[in-house]
Amino acid sequence: MPHREILLKESEEAPLNTAGNGAAHGQADAEARSASLDPADWTELRGQAHHMLDDLLDAMESIRERPVWQPIPEEVRARFREALPLKPTALAQVHEEFMTSILPFTARNAHPGFLGWVQGGGTPVGMLAEMLAAGLNANVGGRDQIPLEVEKQVTAWMRSLFGFPQEASGLFVTGTSMASFIAVVVARDARLGCEVRRQGIDQSTQKLTGYASTAVHGSMGRAFDFAGLGSEALRLVAVDDRQRMNLEALKEAMAADRSVFRGGHGGNRRHRRNRRSGRDCRAVRRARALVPCGRRVWSIGHADAGVGAAAQRH
Repeated sequence: MPHREILLKESEEAPLNTAGNGAAHGQADAEARSASLDPADWTELRGQAHHMLDDLLDAMESIRERPVWQPIPEEVRARFREALPLKPTALAQVHEEFMTSILPFTARNAHPGFLGWVQGGGTPVGMLAEMLAAGLNANVGGRDQIPLEVEKQVTAWMRSLFGFPQEASGLFVTGTSMASFIAVVVARDARLGCEVRRQGIDQSTQKLTGYASTAVHGSMGRAFDFAGLGSEALRLVAVDDRQRMNLEALKEAMAADRSVFRGGHGGNRRHRRNRRSGRDCRAVRRARALVPCGRRVWSIGHADAGVGAAAQRH
């Protein structure tokens, strides 16, 4: 007799224990409830949440009274080298550790005295907006949902603010590194065709060359690497005392590459001009002056808007 029939026969012959089944279902329901991610006590969580929010607002309000930076004591650093905990930690305890071992020892780029790097300071309203977004926890990869319309709205505002054409689109990314990578991939596909995304880049593929100032963000070289163009395909051009790309040096670099191409050395090389004038907002206006340099060769420009986008617009 087939195995399936044996199981059916045994099932038919076995007496039903309804009381036992009910107890089993009840236990399963209790286990399901205990596995919920909801807090055990919403009132307690609400009180703790208000306490955490008040502490952060107090810290932001009094930030001018604190040092921009302070060294991390070794005993504090050692707390973050402990073994993986095997049991949960109470939220109140995590909050206390944050206040004593994390908050005082950050780079504190939100401080008015922080002038050491190109980083946003953030605002109290921005923090609250992040809280709303985290509470929503939206996945905007598709489906019919209003967060997609929010992104479209912000994209339209950016298009209007910077005078982009009506058909211009945009993406929300994590920062400069991802934006640089996408810009390089767009330029690559525009020149080599979208089939390169399927077939890849090999020795027979046309070579692309990029030009950027020596003040360019370090992610640009990595973007050339990740896009398959090779980091050596990025030419770094000298800047002047105002961190602006030296136009004569750019012309010389492009002329040198053209001569190699015309002479048949180094393969079939086409030029991609990366109109990246540097992170210093003083250098952004220089981007317009770079346009004539690329008119004799195929080129596409990418201007870093991380710092001086408003200056570029005006």
